[in-house]
Amino acid sequence: LLAGHYYEGDGTAHRELDLNPNMTYTMELWGCFGSDARSTGTWSLTNSKVVFAPAEQTGVLARPRKELSVLLFRNHWVLLSDEEHYQKCGVSRFSCFQNTNFIYWGP
Repeated sequence: LLAGHYYEGDGTAHRELDLNPNMTYTMELWGCFGSDARSTGTWSLTNSKVVFAPAEQTGVLARPRKELSVLLFRNHWVLLSDEEHYQKCGVSRFSCFQNTNFIYWGP
């Protein structure tokens, strides 16, 4: 249900998250010069949150978020990554990881 490729950011600086059906994940941070950081491990769904159990981590993702809240938005799942930005602006490419099958770029 939640497995898929997710995206958060503005194009240049962004994060990509793959939630695999076998309950493994890869999160990668991209900047102007390519990949800056990476986290891999397993994930689970607990109390409407994706919970990460990192196995390998590099760069700034050596301290990744341990969980992301799951929200239903326009009949698509999004993963809340920035609570403060979400409270101010709602769902956007900066506040949520969005499945690449449906990206809401915001107003």
